[in-house]
Amino acid sequence: MTITDRGLDSTIIQRQSRREVLVGVLGRGKAAWHAGKGNNALAREQFDRALEHYRLAIALAQAHGSVAEACIYRALLAGALHESGDDDSAVAGYELMITACESVTPIMLSGQAVTGPSLKNEALEELIDLAEERGDKPAVVSGLRRLRANAVLLDRSEAARAASRLGDALRDQGDYEAANRSYQTAAEEYQNLSDVQMQGVVARCWGRSLELIGDLFSALDTYQAATEYFERTGDKAEQGLAHVLLGELRLRMDDHDGAYSDINVAKQYFEAAGDLESAARAASLVSMFTTDGTSMIVRLIDRCSSALRTAISDAKREAVTLGATELRPEHLLVGVLDNAGDPLLAALERAAVDPVTLRAEAAAAMVPEGTTRLESLPFGTAARHAVHAAREEADEQSVIHITTLHVFLALTKQPSPALEPILSAHGLTYESLKRPCARHGD
Repeated sequence: MTITDRGLDSTIIQRQSRREVLVGVLGRGKAAWHAGKGNNALAREQFDRALEHYRLAIALAQAHGSVAEACIYRALLAGALHESGDDDSAVAGYELMITACESVTPIMLSGQAVTGPSLKNEALEELIDLAEERGDKPAVVSGLRRLRANAVLLDRSEAARAASRLGDALRDQGDYEAANRSYQTAAEEYQNLSDVQMQGVVARCWGRSLELIGDLFSALDTYQAATEYFERTGDKAEQGLAHVLLGELRLRMDDHDGAYSDINVAKQYFEAAGDLESAARAASLVSMFTTDGTSMIVRLIDRCSSALRTAISDAKREAVTLGATELRPEHLLVGVLDNAGDPLLAALERAAVDPVTLRAEAAAAMVPEGTTRLESLPFGTAARHAVHAAREEADEQSVIHITTLHVFLALTKQPSPALEPILSAHGLTYESLKRPCARHGD
């Protein structure tokens, strides 16, 4: 072959290469056009047309070797399937996208780098959202574990965020020890990133999990660290929340002076942040203490009849069995019905309500939350208000002892969302029960 022949051959090769590039560009353009048509159809809720266009876009992108674009179009297809109500096919579509992401060559798209891990991250986020919508907690945890493993390939902030979210999901599922490990991983990542605000958020969540497994002293230290992190960032609202958690934990540990102080501080922080609703809730907690900081619940227990004391103990036992984090009205109602005195039984008889049936319905309203090793529970806000309202009933009747009937009346006066439908179904209202009740005791 002559030099001229070699030059001609080279020119032919270059022309072929340019033609292939041109065809590839045109092919990608055609795929993008179909994707746009699919978006328009989806906006008009023409699901079948949208799905058809997205599938054509995927096929064109694959035919021209545009794997990244094909993955993007798969995401659109899966999203459209979800919009149409076919969640199973949507999940399968995202899984196909994740598999395809393994062979994605990094490209620039709209000025941003698109990589296999970044596309995979998007697909995993969508799968997690779908699982959350369906209330599938194990699928949420599984998706977040995969997200955490993939996020390590992106950057440290994504990895830290995924670890923190995994901790939240594990705690929500009742696996507090695994949640602690995830929070610890997240805390270490955020510490390396010098992200003080997120260190505080993770410390707050971490303390909650430590509290739930009964490691109260470690939880106390972690909440204290959270208040210090937020003090450094100047976030008054977060400081307030951290101090509320500290106060509630100190109350659980019988440190009433410390609890009173922390909740008062929380109220001031919420006011400074302009969060008046949280400030009002903190003020409500403060009102549960006497002026010397002693818990008024402790004082009230001294006025309870022996039957009511047993009822409260039984209620706590029921709550602990279900892994509850606080004593709630439905727990109180079960304890009260198990230890009902004659006045309460007489009131239920007048209302033609079977206490055994009512007790079973109240027990059914107690939702299992997981396992816990807490030896004692704090009174939740609603249960605390019920005991205070019961004291007011006793004071109104000028009797010393607060009884199971007083607590039952209090539970009907402002029924919680869990108890309201049960009490209404039996026609049990405060007004109907109050009228026949005179002086009574257990």
